[in-house]
Amino acid sequence: MTITDISLAWTGTTGTSSNSGREWTASYNVETDSHLDQTKTIVDYFKTHNLFGSLDLPYLDTYYEFGNDIDRVALCDTITPKRKDGSQKHWLVDFHYKTPEEEEEETGETEEGEATNNPLKWRTTCDVSFIEYSRPVAKAIYRDGMTNGLIEPAQEYAVVNSAMVVLDPPLDRAAMQQLFRFGKYRHRYPDGAKDAFRAVNSKPFRIRVRDPDLVDEDGDPAHTDRALDATFQPFQCQISSVNGALVRKNGKTVWQLSTEMLVDYEFGFRVDVLDRGVSAKAGDGDPDGMGGEFSAIDDPAGRPRQRQLVDPNGVPITEPVLLDGNGQPLDLGADPVYITWSIYPEADYMDFVDFLPVRRI
Repeated sequence: MTITDISLAWTGTTGTSSNSGREWTASYNVETDSHLDQTKTIVDYFKTHNLFGSLDLPYLDTYYEFGNDIDRVALCDTITPKRKDGSQKHWLVDFHYKTPEEEEEETGETEEGEATNNPLKWRTTCDVSFIEYSRPVAKAIYRDGMTNGLIEPAQEYAVVNSAMVVLDPPLDRAAMQQLFRFGKYRHRYPDGAKDAFRAVNSKPFRIRVRDPDLVDEDGDPAHTDRALDATFQPFQCQISSVNGALVRKNGKTVWQLSTEMLVDYEFGFRVDVLDRGVSAKAGDGDPDGMGGEFSAIDDPAGRPRQRQLVDPNGVPITEPVLLDGNGQPLDLGADPVYITWSIYPEADYMDFVDFLPVRRI
């Protein structure tokens, strides 16, 4: 079941031009090879095919181009297939196009404080807020209560009970992230946005937002244009979104961008995982748990490179114990080992100057 023919339907086209913008409708004749093919089949075909023979096919967000007409500002926002009267396999598919709504005329300022009607030259806007979230407690400062003598008060340690077993499930704690939202007009949606989403900064950088109209606490000129001047260390920041909307601003069709950046000063965006488990590494030279060591000479093919840890009675343990970073049980009371992982992509934020007001430190 598929599409067997597509052609332009001249009689189905309409158009409207007014002070609020332009709207067009382009219509296509579509024929299927089965009466069971319905509207989703047709829409999906246009989504996955940009050509039928030599005929260019439209889809959502493509600009208006029909016959000799072209309007690169009007984008497709609706697709409406309708079965033709008296036929089971013939359809009329309407594509509706609309120009972005014209916003009210507005004057902005450049970073130097000069007035301009060109939104592409306006300085970056910024607002800041905070987000509270919950996270498991990987380690904490021990205060009091144990009598085993293995941990000193005021020492940071994995959260354990007096038998030195890590709590499972772990404790939760509230944490805070700072959210920066930057606004900017651009002539196109930035190509780097796809690489920026969820990216963590791999290098230190500086954010600077300028405004020459700043005042001091008395309302007098502050003699500085730095509305925001902040420095961030590696792995502290994550870009959570780069949103864009195509708008008409002061007679220009531009992209209105809003970029959100999370900052976690306390924990950052790499993860420290406590080294623990119920098995130990069993490679060449590792302890075999019976007073000897494993040897590559008598290492049979296919033998797992781990050994099950057992309690003093020889019973396999079910509660994870702390490990030493080399796959072996940690000595009782020794400092726990944390293994650092990067779970998000990492990038140099200097690659994102199109939508972030970043500076190299």
